[in-house]
Amino acid sequence: MLLRRLTDGVSRERFAGARSLDGASFPYPVFSHKARLLRDYPEPWYSLQQNKIANLLIANETIDGVTISPGESFSFWRLVGRTSRRKGYLPGMTIVDGRLTVATGGGLCQLSNALYWVALHLGCTISERHRHSFDCFPDSHRSVPFGAGATVNYNYVDFRFRNESEETYQLKVSLDDDYLHIDVFADRMPRYRYRVIEENHRVDSGLRENDLVRLRLNGDSVIAREKITHNEGRVLYDVPDD
Repeated sequence: MLLRRLTDGVSRERFAGARSLDGASFPYPVFSHKARLLRDYPEPWYSLQQNKIANLLIANETIDGVTISPGESFSFWRLVGRTSRRKGYLPGMTIVDGRLTVATGGGLCQLSNALYWVALHLGCTISERHRHSFDCFPDSHRSVPFGAGATVNYNYVDFRFRNESEETYQLKVSLDDDYLHIDVFADRMPRYRYRVIEENHRVDSGLRENDLVRLRLNGDSVIAREKITHNEGRVLYDVPDD
């Protein structure tokens, strides 16, 4: 983390850190996303999802209310910090080198995945994003395309994006019994809307791949089209013939 901070200091990049729970200053809803907390994983991974929920509750407190001004960058680990037992983090599921394992603070990738999907819909520039090179489980309540996520690992695998718009965004993060929610509000009406679509999706010879494309909308008209990324991952489960 020290090397990170030295590099960031030299670059003079401005990072989001201010927080505001004042809804009156951010009256314009921009984007909402929810991700199901529990998926149909086999044991012991299913039970470990309860620990994941506890970990998310801790991490959410560091991000809920964070504002991202024009030109500022969001860094997952600068906000969340070390996921230690001292802070209350529990053992949760994580993926290391394509293997499922257990680590303190495991499961926070669900939060970084959701933030990646949100950042794409804000038109932000993704400055650092890593993805798993394996697809470990079949689609279970998947609400976004394959590969629409960002893995994190303290402290060297971060997720970062930069606000290139003229608006200041406010992130609202919460959990209910079933979902992780992220709602974004702005201090002014955004000029554009964004939509992310999947193209060229296929599963062949144990490899799953697709492209993510972002559309910029002015009203209902598409005025720009940008290929965000090509995803591919080795499938670690039996794929149905259909």
